[in-house]
Amino acid sequence: IAEAHRTGMGVKETPPVISQASRDYGSIMPSLTAEQERTGLTKKDLEMLDAGHKRQALRQDAEHLNRVRKVIPAFFKQVPVLRHLAPHSKALMIDLVQPGYYTRGQTVCDNGRSLMLYVVSGEAIVTDTTQQHRRVRRGEVFEGDELSRVSPTARLVCATQGCLTATLSSEALEGLREAHPEGHRHIRRQMDLAALWYTGDRDGSGLSPQSVRKWASDLRDAASREDLAKLRMMTDAHPHLVDVADPDQLEGSALHCAALRRRGGSVRVLLAAGASPGVRDRDAH
Repeated sequence: IAEAHRTGMGVKETPPVISQASRDYGSIMPSLTAEQERTGLTKKDLEMLDAGHKRQALRQDAEHLNRVRKVIPAFFKQVPVLRHLAPHSKALMIDLVQPGYYTRGQTVCDNGRSLMLYVVSGEAIVTDTTQQHRRVRRGEVFEGDELSRVSPTARLVCATQGCLTATLSSEALEGLREAHPEGHRHIRRQMDLAALWYTGDRDGSGLSPQSVRKWASDLRDAASREDLAKLRMMTDAHPHLVDVADPDQLEGSALHCAALRRRGGSVRVLLAAGASPGVRDRDAH
């Protein structure tokens, strides 16, 4: 050693002996990720958590799909003005109907919104700052315009633990105009005629639903008998009602009746009065 110091040569150290067991242990030690170091969880724990999140996401997706499959068919079946739309019209409107889920106390519909809302499950209540007005129960249809007729502060609020709804807003329906102008025009026409049948002529002659139905029945009868004088008198009085038809009747409008019975005179009078040859009957003919 003294000679080594004198000559300036260092002593070469022998590296420590590493046993085979130590080598094996080192080879199986997992390399920690930043997430493991931050949380203190093992890789297996993190994988289990990740699988749990995936299962929860899949469950939520399944619940959403179940709601959509349940809500949208019920919406078209229960809303009167949509019940008898032709299949291709419903297909255009599928994406416009929005399912919604609300908890107790949440606002389902604000004042001033023009929409049709169907309560699939639960209940909602029309209320303002002073009192409660009426309940909208499961299976009932609610029109947003009703709120403005109650009071300026009225709103529709979820009254049960949960409330599942389907909503079609006028904004969504108008958005269809740009994408499918012809389809939009046909849908609006069908809805307007159905509204006359179910709600009466509130913006025109003031006829009640019962009066509109009686008028449409008399018009079909006159067309079937080819009573041209009565046809002209009726269509002159209410030309905008000429296409009104009973959605549950196979014969449909007065023009359908005249065509089925080959009443050429009735067909000419009705067409001259503005009857649309594109109006469909119950079987979409």
